[in-house]
Amino acid sequence: MDLEVLYVFPYEEKDDSSAFEFKMCTKEMLSIAYQDDSASKDGYTFRVETRDKVIFYNCRTAHECKKWVDILVKSKKT
Repeated sequence: MDLEVLYVFPYEEKDDSSAFEFKMCTKEMLSIAYQDDSASKDGYTFRVETRDKVIFYNCRTAHECKKWVDILVKSKKT
């Protein structure tokens, strides 16, 4: 696995070992930002925008969400 690539895996069950659905190079990410989810009860959300699509990722905690955004932004800059 590459460090500059975000691999997206399906998550069906606890023991799911499926292959990744797609991968996205961090250089292709145009925007990485927190999503205003103050009305949501499903956790914390950030979004990744590329030229072709916008993908939303949900995290259980604000700390986890911040770590993901920080890591992706740092990877994009390197």
